[in-house]
Amino acid sequence: MSIDPEVLGEIVLWARIGIAIPTFPIMTWAITMNWATLIRHLIGSAPRDTVQPLVGGICGAIALLAVPVPFYNLFFWVPLVIDPGSIPWLLYTGIGRIFSR
Repeated sequence: MSIDPEVLGEIVLWARIGIAIPTFPIMTWAITMNWATLIRHLIGSAPRDTVQPLVGGICGAIALLAVPVPFYNLFFWVPLVIDPGSIPWLLYTGIGRIFSR
């Protein structure tokens, strides 16, 4: 028994949309909160806040890879760069550990 390729294509399309839709708001919330935390930390008003490492960047990358428009798939790396809790945080902590020794 085989599945019709058109039906399989529709299932995959709806699965990708089903993944992309909930991950976009999570990405937006996490990146916004990470930026707010960073700004409050820089002005010295919130020493207890912490970032959610990698949440916004990974959700954004998954969302952009899941969108069924090939052009958007090329930019999966952008949320990882603009989220201060993803690549910038990893670089900051990694470089800090190297130079603290």
